[in-house]
Amino acid sequence: MKILSRHTLTGSRPLSALSLLFLLGGVMELGGVMPEFIRNLRQPMTALIFSGFCLHHIACSWRRGWRICFLANSLSTFLMATTILALLLAAGCSGKLPSGFAPAAILLHSVLLLSLLELGRLNQLLTRKGVPPAVFVVLGFLSLILLGAFLLMLPAATRGVELGFVDALFTSVSATCVTGLTVVETGSVFTSFGLGVLFLLFQIGGLGILTVTSFFALLLSRDLGTRERLAISENFGTSGFRGLRGLILRLVSFTFVIEALGALLLHLTAGPQLGADSARLGSAVFHAVSAFCNAGFSLYPDSLTGFIPQPAALFTVAGLIMIGGLGFLLCFELLGRTRLIGVRRLRGKRRRLSLQGRLVLIASLVLWIVGTLMFLYAEWNGALAEHTGGEKLLMAFFQSVTSRTAGFEIFPQTELSPAGTFGTTLLMFIGAAPGSTGGGIKVVTIVLTILLLHSFFRGRTRVDLAGRTIPETVIREALAVISAALFLVFGAIMALLLVEGTPLAATIFEAVSAFATVGLSTGLSAELGDFGKLMLALLMFCGRVGLLTVALGVSGGLSERKYRLPEEGVMIG
Repeated sequence: MKILSRHTLTGSRPLSALSLLFLLGGVMELGGVMPEFIRNLRQPMTALIFSGFCLHHIACSWRRGWRICFLANSLSTFLMATTILALLLAAGCSGKLPSGFAPAAILLHSVLLLSLLELGRLNQLLTRKGVPPAVFVVLGFLSLILLGAFLLMLPAATRGVELGFVDALFTSVSATCVTGLTVVETGSVFTSFGLGVLFLLFQIGGLGILTVTSFFALLLSRDLGTRERLAISENFGTSGFRGLRGLILRLVSFTFVIEALGALLLHLTAGPQLGADSARLGSAVFHAVSAFCNAGFSLYPDSLTGFIPQPAALFTVAGLIMIGGLGFLLCFELLGRTRLIGVRRLRGKRRRLSLQGRLVLIASLVLWIVGTLMFLYAEWNGALAEHTGGEKLLMAFFQSVTSRTAGFEIFPQTELSPAGTFGTTLLMFIGAAPGSTGGGIKVVTIVLTILLLHSFFRGRTRVDLAGRTIPETVIREALAVISAALFLVFGAIMALLLVEGTPLAATIFEAVSAFATVGLSTGLSAELGDFGKLMLALLMFCGRVGLLTVALGVSGGLSERKYRLPEEGVMIG
């Protein structure tokens, strides 16, 4: 099977290049920048690419065996076989079938699907070439960001407004890194094509580059290679390679099911805020996916302020944000615990959550409750003054939830009191759980730092929690993350103050929001120059990809010295 995979990857490189050109041509046509002479070549090129897929498949089958190759590429085989049958049917009944079943349309849709599947091999190709997982993640996000910026600059993406490169890049980074900071009004400026681009960017960004590429790789072959498994294992922090294939499939299925349920609930509970019947479902899907991915993009200028009279809709959005912020692994643990509760009672056994699961769940609950109480106390006569008691409680709870990960607004952030602004900034900096769709330094990092301080001031050399000792390597990673985050954010704040001359409080709020990929804004992002927007884009990228991943991606991976230098102490404090 290993020989087959290598042969398939090597032989399909020309097809991968043709697939990429085909998809690029389709995007240019949708964007309204396709030259006429290239548009005239679309049909013969489509037929040529489809013939290339068929010939490559036959050659592979002839050399490696028909049964083995068909099983390994079952989806591609099915697409090519059904396309040939449909072409024969359309050729024999061309006068009786709708225009959508014309041979040209059949070829176009088939080659589109085959091209998407072919590009899914790039994950296997790069990992088999020895590219470290961190480098692959960094390059994957950068490629997606540049592609998104190119698509958003197309004339078909905006209404009467041409985005410059910096604005398009900023918006693409914000969507890919599931932040939500914008320099233009999303709903009024972008067309359906532009909104579709943003939708795909924050959907892929929320799931993660490794998850998406691995999912497509699973559609192409029967299993993942060792390097693919290693990359996924490092990305999700799992031990061992068993069950990774099922994990990817469950993760994608879980995401689509939760987003679909959220969209349905929003469609039923949001009232007239979602618009007319024709756009209602699309708006519900857009906001549900944006909430679950913690992207914070909204189609309305005032974000979700209009949802305040519909508490069920706000609770739906808050629930999607919370599920996405808890992380996929913890959600799977909770689902498994709920499913087996009857079995545990019968057998008299008690299945406990993992240490990380308990830590994330307890810390998240504490932050949600403390944040709600803090906003109620600080904003009772401030930003919440004009609302009833029930609305104040709902808005304080939603502000506590959205401040950590999502970035949806139910009132302008400029109305917050100094205490509310500081509390929001602190919650944004802490962020969501590891392995989730949210950003920040993560709740595990801040909890481990607090536990380290507690152990140090009690004269202990180890960090113990719930009958377990936390490894020193994990403690060092937590300290490295929080230290690097502080240096990066403070450095960006100083650069913005020196170059842009922005107010201090607004600059701190915007920089932390960008780094934590939250998206709450005081309106400063749209007023910044090119330097300020690029600085915030860098913060968003580092916050979403992860400081350790970026560092390893730039350095090319871990490198340990094979020797130790003499020790010498220095004075501290």
